[in-house]
Amino acid sequence: MNAMLKAAAVLGFGLVFAPLVAAAQSQGQAPPVPLYRAFDSGAKSTDRGTIEGTVVSVDYSAGTLVLKTAKGDARVAILPSTSIYEHDQYATLADIKKGSSLSVDVNEVDGRLIAQIIHVK
Repeated sequence: MNAMLKAAAVLGFGLVFAPLVAAAQSQGQAPPVPLYRAFDSGAKSTDRGTIEGTVVSVDYSAGTLVLKTAKGDARVAILPSTSIYEHDQYATLADIKKGSSLSVDVNEVDGRLIAQIIHVK
């Protein structure tokens, strides 16, 4: 069963990020680093609560965004398992634009903030 879950996660990652990798390569950029590997390595995940802020930038090919918060800028990674909602409807990373106001539930893995749930306000 565990092998099936890992296979499903890898397949899901490929379906979500394959177009992003192709787009990055066509623009001469390096492909995104797969953050899901941090979870496979047994890295410890720590709940960091909710952060709120305004989107400063979005790197669609790397699956990251930078939020301007009251405490400064925060770089947040988005995984295929991240849930994104806008007005109580499912949304995608493509729906998040510079200037969007977000509320993000995050965990920290290996010093990186990983989005679990994103609410676009």
